[in-house]
Amino acid sequence: MESLGLLDGSNNYGNYRADENIVPALPMSFTGITSLVAAKQRNEAQDGNCGANAIRGECVDAYNVVTVLNEVPPNAGRDMIRPNISGSDKKLIRFCDLDLSRLPQSDLLRGTDADGLERIRQRWSHSTEVFSMRNYPAGSFSEAGRAYRAHILHHDYGSGMAQAFNNDLFALLSSDNGIEEKKRPWLPW
Repeated sequence: MESLGLLDGSNNYGNYRADENIVPALPMSFTGITSLVAAKQRNEAQDGNCGANAIRGECVDAYNVVTVLNEVPPNAGRDMIRPNISGSDKKLIRFCDLDLSRLPQSDLLRGTDADGLERIRQRWSHSTEVFSMRNYPAGSFSEAGRAYRAHILHHDYGSGMAQAFNNDLFALLSSDNGIEEKKRPWLPW
């Protein structure tokens, strides 16, 4: 992820490097917490174009992330938040490390049902945002945030993302659902 080895760069976005592909070198050993990321480029001929012309031919449909740990965490990681996928400082955070009672709740906001909470979990636990301005000609505008967004989960445009984020956040801050009910979809085991 550090060099954003995604896509082939045929439409300005992406800088795939074959030497970052670990598949030919498997099996491998890793030290420390390591995130392995695979991206599936959108088949636009079959599934439709992505957003603006600037990202056509260079957008991602989905990501799969595998986090490699040195040891099995407490409770087999069932009550943990996946560490960040980029960077070398990866913290293992459990829900019990957070004081969720400090989150405000409002009876002015509408909550949702169990299916709605599950949809929120799926949308945001599988969301990956990658931004980069590297390797672009001077004066060019980067659409990489839209190109690299998982298009099967999110809207192409920032306004669509903002609406989904705000609606989901407001549902989670509603007093209609208790903390344990809101945590349940995140702890499927």
